[in-house]
Amino acid sequence: MIKRILCVVCVIMAWALSVCAQGSSSHVFSNDEKLEYMGYFQWGAIKIDGIDITTQVNPDTCRGEKALTVWAHAITKKTIKTFFQMSDTFMVKMRHADLAPLYFYEHDKEKDYEAFFHYKFYPAANGMAVSAFQQKNGKVETQEIQFNNSFPTDVLSILYKVRELKFKDIQPGDSFGFANYIFNDNPMVMSIVYEETEMVKLRKQAEKVEAMKFRFNTADGSLFSKDHPVYIWIETAPAHRIVHMEAKLKVGHAKLDIKQATVDN
Repeated sequence: MIKRILCVVCVIMAWALSVCAQGSSSHVFSNDEKLEYMGYFQWGAIKIDGIDITTQVNPDTCRGEKALTVWAHAITKKTIKTFFQMSDTFMVKMRHADLAPLYFYEHDKEKDYEAFFHYKFYPAANGMAVSAFQQKNGKVETQEIQFNNSFPTDVLSILYKVRELKFKDIQPGDSFGFANYIFNDNPMVMSIVYEETEMVKLRKQAEKVEAMKFRFNTADGSLFSKDHPVYIWIETAPAHRIVHMEAKLKVGHAKLDIKQATVDN
C-alpha cells in the first residue's frame, strides 16, 4: 500500500495538456523558479507526513537550441520514511520556444531497487522520435521508436506545459488530453476536465488561494480509476502554479500542497 501511495503522489506530478502555447518566447514561470511541495496522506482526521518535492528551473541549451533545464527531487521523510524510503531525481531539458521535451533523466533509489532512465526526444512537425535507455537493478534495455502524428512527452515537461494554457478562455466542462511516453509500452493517454474556480485551503497556510479545479482522468487499470479521479488546483494568479492536488485511494487520500515559491537572482 505504501508503495502504491507513493507512486500516486509521483504520478500526480505528471498531469498536463498536449495543447500548450505554441512558439512562445516567454513563459508564465521564471527561468530561475524554485517550487517546494509537501506530500501527505489523510485518513479521516489523521494526517501522515511526509514527502518533500522540489523543482528548480534554469536556462540552458540542448543540441544547439535555447532550452530550459528543470530538476525535480522527491524524498520521503518523517513518518513515511519509517515505512518506505525513496529518493527520486528527475531532470528534463525543454526547448525554450514551445517547451517540447528534448532530453529526460530519472534516477529512482529505494531500499532494494535502483533504476535509471535516459530519454532523448526528437520533436518534428509530424510526430516525435524517442531514443530511450533503461537500467533496472543492473539490467539494461534500449528502445528506438517513432511516433507519427503523436507527440508523447515525459512526466516532468507536462508539469510545466499545463501552466501555459490560455486559462481565461477555458469554460467549465472543457476537456484536454495528452499522452505520456512510457518505456516499452504504449503512451498513457490521460485527460483533465475543468470544473470550477474556487478558494482552496492549503494545509500550512492561513489564507485560502483562488484556484481552478480540474478533474484528472485516465483509463481503468492504471494507478487511477474512473471512479476515483485525481483533482488538481491551478492558481488563477499569473504564474499559474499548481497549488494543490489530491487522489482518493482505497484507504484515505494522497495530497500535495505547494509550500514555497522563490526565484534565485
